[in-house]
Amino acid sequence: MRNLFTISVNEKTGYITPEGEIAIPPKYDAGGTFHEGLTNVKINQRKFFIDSSERIMFEAEPDYFYFGFREGLCVFRIYSPKPIRAGAIDVRGNIVIEATYESLGNFHNGLAIATLNGKDGFITPRNEIAIPFHFDQCFSFDRGAEYTPFWNNEQCGFLDRHGRILVEPTYRGATAEEGHYAFICDDQWDWYMIQLSPQGGQVLSTKPFTFAKHFHDGLAPVVRGEKWGFVNTSGETVIPFTFEGACHFSEGLAAVNIGGESGDVDPEGGKW
Repeated sequence: MRNLFTISVNEKTGYITPEGEIAIPPKYDAGGTFHEGLTNVKINQRKFFIDSSERIMFEAEPDYFYFGFREGLCVFRIYSPKPIRAGAIDVRGNIVIEATYESLGNFHNGLAIATLNGKDGFITPRNEIAIPFHFDQCFSFDRGAEYTPFWNNEQCGFLDRHGRILVEPTYRGATAEEGHYAFICDDQWDWYMIQLSPQGGQVLSTKPFTFAKHFHDGLAPVVRGEKWGFVNTSGETVIPFTFEGACHFSEGLAAVNIGGESGDVDPEGGKW
């Protein structure tokens, strides 16, 4: 499955290869992003799913909003008539999850967040309830996560993929987990690193951060005072607190800002 990148020329959408060569000329009125080798395009008020060779796989509903394929399913949302409803189709365009949910997330490792009657839970690709609808809000189990934050009554805790609560909802906030590490926020809005396991959560850092984002590729952007830096899963500062803004690492680089100028750093703090 080959994924292509979107381009726009004279208000028309087309696609290029990773090498920058035009694979599908810009002729569509609108087009989505390729996922798992497929995307949806719109032309003359009709919507189709195509592959990277521009072969039409099936015609789609023109008024549905499609989120792209993940694990063989594509979530769609119906905005009109209200209320908003969400379901999912397979690679043949068949509806395999009826649009009975108020919201539905992409599938990650066989689970997707769904919202029903104002509560979040998780379902399987067969539309079976994996974790009951008991939560005010949840994060997804993406990027291979085994644990995810949840909120009830404006308090946050962590649960595992079986719905077992590992950390009771006593915190103000939390980040997503990577490699069993995350951050939690207490009532004073101080952020601490936490290590998660089947036995629960262990707070690792004693000196709090002013703010924290989740780990990505083993590093997390955090704030001390008013400056951003990066720490590893041992809590060690690997890139000093010198930046006015910082994003997660992706493909070996993280976007940062200092003195009103933007640049990128590598895991050693170079390549500004």
